[in-house]
Amino acid sequence: SFWAKTDSLTQSFPRLLEDVNTASSNGWAISIPGSGDTNPNSVEAAIRAGGAAVHQKCTANSAISSTSAWYYIVVNMTSAPSVSDIYVNGIDMSISDCTSGLVAGSQTNFQIGSRTDPTRYFDGKMDEVRISSVARSANWVATEYNNQSSPNTFYSYGGQDVESQPSTVPTVKVRGGVKFR
Repeated sequence: SFWAKTDSLTQSFPRLLEDVNTASSNGWAISIPGSGDTNPNSVEAAIRAGGAAVHQKCTANSAISSTSAWYYIVVNMTSAPSVSDIYVNGIDMSISDCTSGLVAGSQTNFQIGSRTDPTRYFDGKMDEVRISSVARSANWVATEYNNQSSPNTFYSYGGQDVESQPSTVPTVKVRGGVKFR
């Protein structure tokens, strides 16, 4: 998961994140295709093996529409690996154009904002980049987005309760599907 704010909607497939083994070209990439590319202004996740052959590519169409907004992007990949979900601003984007694939990333050539070779730099800003070994649920993604995008609406402090014994602990109310175990 990560936050991204693009300064250009015309770049050709700028890489937001990439993990590709330079010897075998096996790995994965997340990009925002520009106005001259197929599926412009979408979030695209691709898994590849053996060079240029893309074994799976999934697209969340028309997900990015502005250069003035920050977007919270989450891509879930399974251990097969394959892309199972793409979320933008806490919403499951109903991915399309998926093809099947079987290849793992290298975990040695991880890049933020560019490819492993010096091309296709991301023209923009990124924040809070997190890589996890666990696929996140829709509730988890929505809660993270709500918490980070507008903390004041995510939780609130109640007034202090008056009890027979004084207490200084305020009440905290949490919205957004949080479960405590």
